[in-house]
Amino acid sequence: MDYNTYLGFILPLVKKGKAGGVATLDSNGKVPSSQLPSYVDDVMEYTGLNNFPLSGETGKIYVDTSTNKVYRWSGSQYIEISSGSGEGGGLEEITWSELKAKRDNSELTPGKQYRITDYVCTTTQEESRAVSHPFDIIVIADNELTLNENARACLHEGDNYYSA
Repeated sequence: MDYNTYLGFILPLVKKGKAGGVATLDSNGKVPSSQLPSYVDDVMEYTGLNNFPLSGETGKIYVDTSTNKVYRWSGSQYIEISSGSGEGGGLEEITWSELKAKRDNSELTPGKQYRITDYVCTTTQEESRAVSHPFDIIVIADNELTLNENARACLHEGDNYYSA
């Protein structure tokens, strides 16, 4: 490889941590949450409702890991959106093959959230640390056959890839 070609592979410092550039790493070698897409931390997990922030944020989902109940912030209080609260409701942990079988058999519950627990990143981006890294995806069923395309990524149990 000649010198000019080699220089084309070097990332200018002005692109580190900037839009259109590459993320930086913290002292633990992890991408800071401030440089991750907003949907990565749209699902917040806490042990017990009493550990939730006093004021939540609209658009975020809050999970009480001690009860597996799911909540949203109404602007003044946390509202449970788990199973039995509203049409569909709830959050079902499921593998991709189980979810695909439900979809193929028209067995999805409209409005229900499904947390795919066996998703593994298959990015083809060179030298990505995310390759083969597991994380969970939450998707909502629009109807018995269709999953909404606006899915959310969230931390997988035992995850150590993202820093808080």
